[in-house]
Amino acid sequence: MNDKYDFLKEQVKKQKPYIKWLKRAGAAAFSALIFSLVVLLVMVFVYPRLDRAVNPKDTQQVDLGMSSSQGGNKGQPEEDLGQSKTEESSQIAESEAVQSELAGESSQVQTSTQPDEKGDTIASVVTPEPEEEKTTAENLDKLSADIIEVAKTVRKSMAMVIGVTEDKDWFNQTYENQGQLSGLIVAFQNSSYYILTEYRVVKDVNRIMVTFVDGTTSEARFVKSDTATGLAVIRVDANDVPKSTRQTIAPVEMKRHTMAKQGEAVLAIGSPMGYADAMAAGMVTSVDNLKSVTDNAYHILYTDIPACEDGSGILVDMDGGIVGIMAQQLLDTRELGMMTCLPFSELVESIEKLCNNEKMVYLGVNGQDISTTVSGKTGIPKGIWVDSVDNDSPAMETGIQAGDVIVKIGDAQISTLKSLHSVLNQNKPGDKITLYVMRQSVEGYVEVPFEVTVSGR
Repeated sequence: MNDKYDFLKEQVKKQKPYIKWLKRAGAAAFSALIFSLVVLLVMVFVYPRLDRAVNPKDTQQVDLGMSSSQGGNKGQPEEDLGQSKTEESSQIAESEAVQSELAGESSQVQTSTQPDEKGDTIASVVTPEPEEEKTTAENLDKLSADIIEVAKTVRKSMAMVIGVTEDKDWFNQTYENQGQLSGLIVAFQNSSYYILTEYRVVKDVNRIMVTFVDGTTSEARFVKSDTATGLAVIRVDANDVPKSTRQTIAPVEMKRHTMAKQGEAVLAIGSPMGYADAMAAGMVTSVDNLKSVTDNAYHILYTDIPACEDGSGILVDMDGGIVGIMAQQLLDTRELGMMTCLPFSELVESIEKLCNNEKMVYLGVNGQDISTTVSGKTGIPKGIWVDSVDNDSPAMETGIQAGDVIVKIGDAQISTLKSLHSVLNQNKPGDKITLYVMRQSVEGYVEVPFEVTVSGR
């Protein structure tokens, strides 16, 4: 009975797990080996034959102009080899000459010929050693020296204008307030120096003082101001200026003014950042924008030179020519924070009248230009759209009103504020002119003439 169940006493031995994984890995490796052999056989024997059958190759080779040693003359007759070498050498010399010209080499590329071992003539290129370029530091030093030299020359025509006001404190003690801005000596006539500055520094002051480039200070007298631009001219008697100072200072050359161009390098001299005796370099960023004033319009020169609300000064080009004048009363820099100027070339006529204390012809019109494009889109006649007229001005007294379009003065066509200013300046205060305007009615715009007696301001 016990023999039947003896097998229950035997124990079943468990198979070790790593043997199972070894078998599987061996099977996978064997399969990969077989697959690799099949792919290799296909790539070696089958694929090349299929490729030749589908894409038969052209036996002709492309000639890239290589030398004979590199197979470029393969198949060429032996008698042509010498000629081929010469032609190829000439081509190489010619190519290198062109490359040297494109590289900007100052000296010319020279070629020389010399025989090789077989007696054939081969051209060789002789390239001169390039000149050593200046370092960046040297270039900066030269640029800095040029800027300093330009500024040194221009500063002889610069001055600091000081407006002095007197007031009393709570204890009835008198004290002085001083404001100062840059000035430009524009003329020496009648034993006097005439200095252009901004009206805001000399407005309602008790005394005007001028400090020249050598540090000497003299008293000045007010001559005249231009309310349109906010500029003014003051005068210093030459007898009040020491002889040594008179030998140092010099009026600016009025003929040396230029029209600024966008992207042109310029210098700001004076106090553009608000403190005296400052200088900054930059470039003109815009010249096309216009600023409308009474009876006229001026271009605005924008720069990338930092400026502040109390800044003043002039703008010059790299040759020392006067480009622009800061006019903060007209051109507010608080928003931009960059130096803006009126073109000096557009101010010369007004400056001359200020120096001579002459009245400027005054009509009293404020407006904007209506170009052909705007006229075509809006139906407004081409001319000057009147935005407003000054109180008690000749334009108001005559009956010109906002919404009128000025098209003609006498026989002269008027299309811009600058042309209006030019025609007005051909007259004198007290002259009568015939002004033609287009006024809107129920039937459209109709022409209305006005007889205007211009005045002076």
